[in-house]
Amino acid sequence: MADASPSTWKLYHNPHFSSETCYNSPAHLLPGDLNSVPSGADGTYGGGGSNDLNLVHPEIVELRAALELERGLRRSAESLARAMERDLAEERLARADAEAEAAQFREAAGRAEREAEKELQMLRISEAFREERVHMKLAEAAIVLEEKIRQVASNVDGAGPARAHQMRERQCWREAENPQIKRGMKGISEFTKAIRVRAP
Repeated sequence: MADASPSTWKLYHNPHFSSETCYNSPAHLLPGDLNSVPSGADGTYGGGGSNDLNLVHPEIVELRAALELERGLRRSAESLARAMERDLAEERLARADAEAEAAQFREAAGRAEREAEKELQMLRISEAFREERVHMKLAEAAIVLEEKIRQVASNVDGAGPARAHQMRERQCWREAENPQIKRGMKGISEFTKAIRVRAP
């Protein structure tokens, strides 16, 4: 098990570290404090203060340019972010409008579908009623036709004996016809033929 007691740290002396020169170094100064950098023989950077300033000045200028570039990029990014935020808000509004319109279309389509289903159901019912009426009319016509056929058959059956009796009477009348009339009619026909033969 590890020891829970705090560790003791031992500090070592750095001969190149100086607390005075650390906070007065140009690396810890802002770009606007460039004019306050000490120079001369009595400066904190030793006897070569001007030379050190000349060496650090290009770096400071470069850092300042980089800072300005970064600020410009940040402003551009912020402007782009605001534009994208506006576009996103407009896109959200457009999407909300599209969703509302789509919901209306869905509702209208559902209503139209329900109405079409009702009309189709009514059409089926009316078609069934029409077929039922046709069947009923056909059945009634068949019943009427059958009744008429029965009536005709009964009339024929009732008129059969009378018709047979009438036919027998006609036959008897033909047999009982006067023979003299028959001979007279035959003589007339023969006389007519003789006249036609004798004619020049």
